[in-house]
Amino acid sequence: MNRFEERKRKSFGQHFLVDSSVIDRILSATLDLSTELKLPNILEIGPGRGALTSPLLRRLSAHHHLTVVEKDRELAKAWIETKDEKLNAHCGDFLEVEQKDWNPSALPTLVLSNLPYSAGTAILLRLTEYRDNIPAMVLMFQREVAQRLLAPPRDRNRGSLSLFIQNLWNVESLIRVSAKSFSPPPKVESEVLLLRRRDQPKIPETALNLDHWNQLLRTCFRHPRKMIRANLREHPLGEEILEQISFSNTLRAQHLSWENWRELVLAFRNLNSKV
Repeated sequence: MNRFEERKRKSFGQHFLVDSSVIDRILSATLDLSTELKLPNILEIGPGRGALTSPLLRRLSAHHHLTVVEKDRELAKAWIETKDEKLNAHCGDFLEVEQKDWNPSALPTLVLSNLPYSAGTAILLRLTEYRDNIPAMVLMFQREVAQRLLAPPRDRNRGSLSLFIQNLWNVESLIRVSAKSFSPPPKVESEVLLLRRRDQPKIPETALNLDHWNQLLRTCFRHPRKMIRANLREHPLGEEILEQISFSNTLRAQHLSWENWRELVLAFRNLNSKV
């Protein structure tokens, strides 16, 4: 790769995975999920130079179908020109393309990606918009983001992102990945997560209005170091919500249990229905 190409790769924040043992574990987990959940359709976001894509294509059976979405035009062109009946390539930024571009038939799809650090969270949130068609995902994140997604109650990394994703998905860690597994090596560690869609949200009532759930999370985590009562009092319905909850309002949002959150959701929903 010449200097121009190297600069171009860096402009997209790309760090290419080169560790064969990590690649094998990711692909094995992906294929195991595909078999277990009967998902022959796989979407890879950002295949890059094919560290995951090329060996995956070799391991896919004839009934599989792999779609890749690549933002880099030159890399996308190479995938579009690849001769493989199992592969469909699309050039574009996943945050901007529509589902009809990568899944026109809205079929159940397994998602695989070594997510770019700069857009990993945004892409994850975009994927949740298509959760009806995505039963499972195998995603690599910057470890700091992965810790937030995994964080249980009372963990210092727990925040609104933790709750929003865990409410919809079962999240588990597959493997931690060192910087040395990439070229060029990033300045941070990475972690691969397995996300399985829940049959229904952990707090079932949030399915009725995810906007209200988001609003509640933003309010409660606005000032993470403050007690829940201080954050809620900044909301127009905050005082009324505080009157309805039975748990201590001196807790911080990160310390609330799922039962506490469900109580808040019910109070928030009931009060909004009266407005």
